[in-house]
Amino acid sequence: MKKLAILLLFIIPGILCFGQDFDFDQEFELKEKTKKHKDIIEIYHVLKHHRKIRQGLYLRYLKKRIIINGYYDNNEKVGIWKYYDGLRRVQLEYDYDKLKVVDYESFQDTTHYSQPPLLLGSTIEMKYKINQRIKYPADAWIKGLSGEIIVGIKIDTLGTIQDYTIVKGCAESLNNEALRVVEEVASEYTWLPAIKDDRYVEATYLIPVQFEMCRRRYY
Repeated sequence: MKKLAILLLFIIPGILCFGQDFDFDQEFELKEKTKKHKDIIEIYHVLKHHRKIRQGLYLRYLKKRIIINGYYDNNEKVGIWKYYDGLRRVQLEYDYDKLKVVDYESFQDTTHYSQPPLLLGSTIEMKYKINQRIKYPADAWIKGLSGEIIVGIKIDTLGTIQDYTIVKGCAESLNNEALRVVEEVASEYTWLPAIKDDRYVEATYLIPVQFEMCRRRYY
C-alpha cells in the first residue's frame, strides 16, 4: 500500500503538468474581432477561450483612416502605442511599459512648459465625437448665430480634470452647449499633466468647438 501511495505521488503531478501545458496552448489561441460604431472601426484580438481578454495587435480607424495602433498583453496595453491625426501623421507616442510620453506634436501652449497637457488618445477622434454630439440651440439657430468657441479644461498634476471654462465665447446658449458637450466627451479620456522644470504642474488644455449652421441639424 505504501509503495502504491509513493508511486501515485510521482504519477499525479506529471499528469497535472501535462494537462496544464495543453490548456495553456489552447488559451493562447487568438480570435480576431471587429467592432463598428458609426464611422469608428476597431480591429483587435481576444483569447479564443477567454473572449473578454484582449491579446495582441489593436487597430482603430475613423472613416477608414488609422487613428490608433498598439498591442495588448493579457488585457493590458503594453509597449508603444501610436495616436494619429487622421492623415497618417503620428501626434502622440506613449510607452505603456514605462508610463511616459515618447514623442508628441501638439497645438497647445509649449512656451511655458517642457511638455504641455496632453490627451492620451486620438485628438481627431475626440473632435469627431464633439461634432457628433453637439445639439444646436434653438435660439441660436433662429437668430443665425455661429462661430468658434474655445473651452479650457484645467488638468491638475495627477491628470485629473478640475474645471471647464469658456476661454473664447459667443452667445450664451452656444457657450453652454460647448461646455456641455466638451465635458461629456473629455470625461471619457485619460489626460496627461503638463511638465515644467521636470515636475508636473497644473495647466489648461484648449479645445475649439465649431458651430456652423450649414453642418448642423435643428434640435
